[in-house]
Amino acid sequence: MLRLSLFILFCVASQNACRTCVAQNSFHDIFAPRTVEESRAPITTIQLMTAAKANSVLRGNEMVLGISYGASARAYPLNMISGPSREILNDTIDDLHVAITWCSLCYSSSVFNRKVDDGVLEFGVAGKLWNNNMVFYDTKTNSLWSQMKGEAMRGKLTGLKLERLPCDMMTWSKWKEMHPETSVAIFEPTSTLFNLKGALADDSLMIAMLDESESRAWSYATLRNHSIINDVWKERRYLVVRVDESGGARVFSSSFGKIDLQFYIHNGFLIDDQTESKWEIETGRAVAGPLSGAQLKRVPTITASKHKWLAFYPQTDFFVGDSK
Repeated sequence: MLRLSLFILFCVASQNACRTCVAQNSFHDIFAPRTVEESRAPITTIQLMTAAKANSVLRGNEMVLGISYGASARAYPLNMISGPSREILNDTIDDLHVAITWCSLCYSSSVFNRKVDDGVLEFGVAGKLWNNNMVFYDTKTNSLWSQMKGEAMRGKLTGLKLERLPCDMMTWSKWKEMHPETSVAIFEPTSTLFNLKGALADDSLMIAMLDESESRAWSYATLRNHSIINDVWKERRYLVVRVDESGGARVFSSSFGKIDLQFYIHNGFLIDDQTESKWEIETGRAVAGPLSGAQLKRVPTITASKHKWLAFYPQTDFFVGDSK
């Protein structure tokens, strides 16, 4: 009788544990990619143009994915990297090895550092989707990676996460204004959909930052109504700066040393309440005042369509409120 009672208690405890497990891990968390086409060889050769020459093949209202590193900047036109074969590019900017990733189904863009402990990885499109998001593979181990998570989900490297790097999604006209010496990756166009008009019409667009499995997000609709947002998340302060009329924005940590800074805009510059130093809006660099020469640390962000993002990060904390 005692054995029977203990067995029943064990079964009840096991059922409760399973219910807890299911509650904490939704169906969307199970890595079960579906094959939609054949895998593609990695793209490692990229034709580059100067901004002046690129003007002949790019319209000002076309959207680009851009990255700046030191004194260098490079743009990747979305209408030239959309489609299965080109949605991950292996590139090198100075000494930085990057994976430029773009999933046109999710409107999700991320740039990753390809350097890991064992060397530099090369990636190719795996021909698979998970939660309707691109899956890619590395040529060294054939592990499968999630673009939205930036993590190896199956194979020898399972659990390894790539370092996300700050990047921008904005119009070509704005990018070249900010980076007149930029280079541009050029391919034959595969789409005409990704332009300012499309971005303005898409109410689902947002940018997000990650802290482990938690995330904070701002919608493009909110960003189009605010030049800056002074935000607090998880007891840390951030400055969100709109840099493009589409709603594209940059996020900076607004804690400098032991000072938590609060900003407003005056005469085309950011001014902090605490020291009244003057800062460049787009770069987060102080150019006058007690903190002159200081640089706010930029936070890597991901652009994505909201409902696609929530399939991976359902507990995302969205900003609700107004800026100063």
